[in-house]
Amino acid sequence: WHSYNTTWRSKQQGLVGISLNCDWGEPVDISNPKDIEAAERYLQFCLGWFANPIYAGDYPQVMKDYIGRKSAEQGLEMSRLPVFSLQEKSYIKGTSDFLGLGHFTTRYITERKNPSRQGPSYQN
Repeated sequence: WHSYNTTWRSKQQGLVGISLNCDWGEPVDISNPKDIEAAERYLQFCLGWFANPIYAGDYPQVMKDYIGRKSAEQGLEMSRLPVFSLQEKSYIKGTSDFLGLGHFTTRYITERKNPSRQGPSYQN
């Protein structure tokens, strides 16, 4: 984005964006706050993971909190989620002229009754 913005945008008048794929997460029980939180967390981990740094300058807070807590439970001294420096946040924030969204289905989301005891993984 920066290269295009500096070198070509004034000549070509183009746009640079990002397209992300994310299924919608709908709470199984809309009256259950835990299901509502789980559905929001699903969206933040699916879409916010990539969109938030570009549009807000950092990972979603729920990701930072959740991964930080899980990392501590696993005996790690620091979170498995990398931390952006102030310079990195400034460099990446706002680096998209549009967001394309690939949405193909909706998933029903509920809070896990029995959290996984597995080690670090994409889903844990």
